[in-house]
Amino acid sequence: MKKTFLLFFLLFSLTSFGDYVVLNLKNVHCEKGAKTVEKTLLSVQGVEEVKIDIKKAICQVKYDPKKTNPEDLVKEINKTNYKAEIQGNYSCPSIGVKEIDDFHSVLHTMHEAVNEKKFEVLRENISQLINRAEILKKYANNLLEKANDEGEKTKCNEVLKLSEEVFKNALSLQTSLKDGKEEEIIKNFDLLHENFYKILEKSE
Repeated sequence: MKKTFLLFFLLFSLTSFGDYVVLNLKNVHCEKGAKTVEKTLLSVQGVEEVKIDIKKAICQVKYDPKKTNPEDLVKEINKTNYKAEIQGNYSCPSIGVKEIDDFHSVLHTMHEAVNEKKFEVLRENISQLINRAEILKKYANNLLEKANDEGEKTKCNEVLKLSEEVFKNALSLQTSLKDGKEEEIIKNFDLLHENFYKILEKSE
């Protein structure tokens, strides 16, 4: 339980709601190389945070999808003496918890669609999102049942309440998608997105 929350904290410590990408670094073997990559990425408009693990040869980047994208980040690194490539098929790092990762992957796909106002993508994915929100809720409930002390119980109860809100938000989003009102669709998605990231922030 404590390890799970610690992992949340390491990966999602900030409170703003950007997107994430994990980049594989090809030839960064020392602090000098890591600093060069970090400086390069932080100079890109929209990049909010950079975390580099030299031993694993990976770089986690938090960015504003309205200002930049993973492909451009790779291009900027490749202009230096170092090389990078995008890890995986979507820009959300895995935290090793299936229920969280599965929900996050669908949410990310929908987030990109919202940014481009491709609401048909949301309609195609909403049933899957609701299903995974329900699984997320069950996962949070199981965490609460397994909590050993009052501190853990309090934190797990907060996560459970937020996961219930996420489920309700997903249902509201489904309704707004049927009505077809752009303002309501964006509003409901933003609320869902915010509550999901609050779950991650509870790692603190």
